[in-house]
Amino acid sequence: MILSIFFHLAFIIFWANTADNELLCRYSHPYHFHVIELPVKFTQALTMQEVTEGDMAVFTCSLSKAGQTVSWYKDGQRIAGNRCTISCDGNLHKLTIPECAMKDTGGYTMKVGHIESSGDLIVNGETWLEMKAVI
Repeated sequence: MILSIFFHLAFIIFWANTADNELLCRYSHPYHFHVIELPVKFTQALTMQEVTEGDMAVFTCSLSKAGQTVSWYKDGQRIAGNRCTISCDGNLHKLTIPECAMKDTGGYTMKVGHIESSGDLIVNGETWLEMKAVI
């Protein structure tokens, strides 16, 4: 965990727990500190996805901190329902859309706190060629 500490004296920080605002440092006098946690940021942003109708699309995004609560949106509307699967493994967040349909085309956004990352999904229709025999 990376922390910023604003104070006029130099201390060596051995351990910090931001949940309880506790610090273990090498200095003999008791001082009170104000610990400021660095904000979460995207380490891997969403990217555009292009799939063929019926294929799966997977949006992936990584954050600088694990355990963050995120929200997913399509064209500005919060995603709800059983078609999409939202998953998280540590810092990696995924939105999976199985068997994409043309109606899934649009802009997808993941929000965490005051920051967001967006990527478009383009679903291409299947192309059918009809061949006629020439006799």
